Amino acid sequence: MTAQPAARHGLVVVDMQNAFCQPGGAIYVPEASAQLALTAAAIQIARAAALPVIYTAVVWEDPADIPAGLRRNNPDLLDEWNAPGSLGAGCWGAGIAEPLAPRHSDPVLRKKGFHCPGLAELTVALGLSSVFLTGTTANNCVYAAALALFEADLEVLAIQDCISSFSNEMKEPWLHNIARFLGAVISFDDYSKAAQTDGAGNEAS
Repeated sequence: MTAQPAARHGLVVVDMQNAFCQPGGAIYVPEASAQLALTAAAIQIARAAALPVIYTAVVWEDPADIPAGLRRNNPDLLDEWNAPGSLGAGCWGAGIAEPLAPRHSDPVLRKKGFHCPGLAELTVALGLSSVFLTGTTANNCVYAAALALFEADLEVLAIQDCISSFSNEMKEPWLHNIARFLGAVISFDDYSKAAQTDGAGNEAS
């Protein structure tokens, strides 16, 4: 049997954790909650097309892991760093939201702040040249992921319907910047067509 070539595309799911996506989370983003079903559908499409699915997650092992800027500007994160809805290791809030639960074989890259060490290196190691991007928040961790992928010479395709922030005023400028400089912003329908085409190409190889 001839081995299938590595998929050209992959899907990255940025920080879709209970702390951001579920009521009771320490940094609740209502739009992220509203996008859970569509993001789950995006993951299902990627799996059906045999595209790699990569997750990132903010997890703090210790209060000192919380970046200084967050400690200064959001002191409650420090005071309640290991409360159930927080991002402390082992807390409910640090887990990936259940509708999006990763499989055992899916990489879950842990980080302390906005930048995710190893994300770009992993996508390159997987042989990807293009990455579909989803997650929260557009102005912080999603943009940091987009920038890292761009600097690794990957095509960045941000799925507009699966990227959230606290308001449109906070989200739209960063999506505009991705579209202007880093890659493209696409609709869910365009993502679905591209992913399925990539998957069909893999099956035919």
